Amino acid sequence: MKLSEKILKNVDLGYMYAVDGACKLVLRHSENHALAGKVEWVTIHDCPIKARFDGRIVLHRRGVVRLALSATTIDAKEATVDRGSENTKSRGIAVGSINFLLGTDQWQDSYHVNLLDGLISSDFTYQSETKWVEPEFSRWADYQIAA
Repeated sequence: MKLSEKILKNVDLGYMYAVDGACKLVLRHSENHALAGKVEWVTIHDCPIKARFDGRIVLHRRGVVRLALSATTIDAKEATVDRGSENTKSRGIAVGSINFLLGTDQWQDSYHVNLLDGLISSDFTYQSETKWVEPEFSRWADYQIAA
């Protein structure tokens, strides 16, 4: 999927939601305005990217948003102790993954990231529907937004 540089220029965070097998992308933008100070807003985009996950993936940097937009399919697995190696299992470390398929060859045209929740942070956070709970309210700037 291609978004214009004008849209991507001031993106600082993205959320990729799985909706009926496809992805919906919510981008958070921020910009310093001479009179208003820091201004933040969101844009919402329908993506032709196939979603093989439930819930959402948080994309913590603009470069990661660009990577996700290059994918044809995104696959994510929730972090569990059972998914790890014998070494991570014996230490109780949960292992998850995100895979970005960027072309037709699943081995040569993909970018795979292992997620070790609570041990090593990365530019991605996968939040499955079972782990992700909508807050009753949230804050946007100085305003409280009801859910």
